[in-house]
Amino acid sequence: MTIRTLTASGMALGLTLVLGGCDAAQDTPPQELAQATVAPSDAAERTAPAPDGWVLRQSAGFSVATPPGWVPRPEDQRVRQAAMDVGVPFTGQSTPPSRLLVFLERDHVGDLDLREQVLRLQLQSGLPSDATIDTSTDVKIAGASAAREFDTYYTTAAVARTVTGTPLKATRIRQVELLVETEGLPKFGFRYAAPVAEFDEEAWERIKSSIEVRPEEVRGVVVDGEDTVEG
Repeated sequence: MTIRTLTASGMALGLTLVLGGCDAAQDTPPQELAQATVAPSDAAERTAPAPDGWVLRQSAGFSVATPPGWVPRPEDQRVRQAAMDVGVPFTGQSTPPSRLLVFLERDHVGDLDLREQVLRLQLQSGLPSDATIDTSTDVKIAGASAAREFDTYYTTAAVARTVTGTPLKATRIRQVELLVETEGLPKFGFRYAAPVAEFDEEAWERIKSSIEVRPEEVRGVVVDGEDTVEG
């Protein structure tokens, strides 16, 4: 994750208070995003496959496929430091909808072990008191030198009135943290969160297997943008 600017508490707020019309990132400036590259239209050119019917999204030196029906968060709901904020549209549901966020780490923080330790400390200090954090597992991500994921569980606070005018009830959330290591900078963080009752294990495995990082494409470039290709 972007350890310099994004705290775990800010992300927890992103699941609830942003839907309630509050700006979870009001104390920090938006993260500078690198220039989007053109998403490959030929699946054979990609190391990581995109599932049929999914949308291939690309921005700031990475690409990832998301399920049909997922859309970018509107400006009044998105986490501003994220290079990508997509998920099930929020139309007034009583629980926070499934969501994927991607962050770039543009500063030297340390190796994967240190990055994980720092993130765990942020989660422990920023999430609700009932939060639990599981042990981590090493995984393979296309284009990465190493990657590691772990689960976090916590309960969001209820919101009396959201941006749609409807209430949001307290919800038990399962959140996956995926730290992606590269040779040099930038490094990447992926975060998939959904209510425990709605967490789609198969969807997360497909999202994860579709991720490809190409940090060399965006080093030293600072321009917003995102391209999409139907899978």
